[in-house]
Amino acid sequence: MIDIDTALTKLAGVAGACFSLAFLKGTWWERIFMAVGGSILSYYATPAAALRSGLPEGLSGFLLGLFGMAVCGKVWEGIQATPIAEIWQAGIAKVFGTKGPVK
Repeated sequence: MIDIDTALTKLAGVAGACFSLAFLKGTWWERIFMAVGGSILSYYATPAAALRSGLPEGLSGFLLGLFGMAVCGKVWEGIQATPIAEIWQAGIAKVFGTKGPVK
């Protein structure tokens, strides 16, 4: 039998992530993936956060879901803003000692 209190405590992180959907930018797919990331963060980090903070697990899970999604959103923005091609080119130039693309 499933304990309803335990189930609701675990779902508090999902609720927090869904609540923060309204405040983040991006396409629906990006926002859904960020909500899933916030929910996963909340699921795994809630017991440790509740133990350290002294807050109940439900509240800790909700806050981790809420702010975990915001952290996922900022990480996603950083990934989108990173000039991947330039980083690879600089790394290759450093390893092989070239100043530009090899022709």
